[in-house]
Amino acid sequence: MKKIFLILALLALVSCRSTKPTSSVVSKSVVEERSKDTLMFTQPDSASLVALIRCDSLGNAYLAEIARLKTGRSVRPSLRVKNNLAYFDCKVDSMAVYLSLYKRFEKVSDTTSAIVTVYQDRKKGRLEKFMDGAILIGIGAFIGFLVLLLLFKKKWA
Repeated sequence: MKKIFLILALLALVSCRSTKPTSSVVSKSVVEERSKDTLMFTQPDSASLVALIRCDSLGNAYLAEIARLKTGRSVRPSLRVKNNLAYFDCKVDSMAVYLSLYKRFEKVSDTTSAIVTVYQDRKKGRLEKFMDGAILIGIGAFIGFLVLLLLFKKKWA
């Protein structure tokens, strides 16, 4: 009797299928933002002014003529004469000489996340259904036969 229960337990364990492991894909999205100050310098630039200054008999200097005036790309010279005084101005476009930029860098890393459960196909064919039913009926009949055999053995003994 012990052997029969051992065989039935082994049959029950063998008939159980192991489940397939579930595969999971991790999804993550990361956006990284950075600010960076960047210095940009232009090429050297210059402006020049060549003028002829003369002195009169009293020792006063005056501007006789402007021989050459050169303006640069970002440097703009100017000359004003007022009350025997020469005013030289040089205006510089500060954004053309020095430029500080705010830059934003975005780094995007995308991974898709989903848990995928793999299911076995539960559709069985006719033969498999018939065999499963036949095995269950056979095991039930065999156990019933053993129980009847044990009962009759005790009765006759």
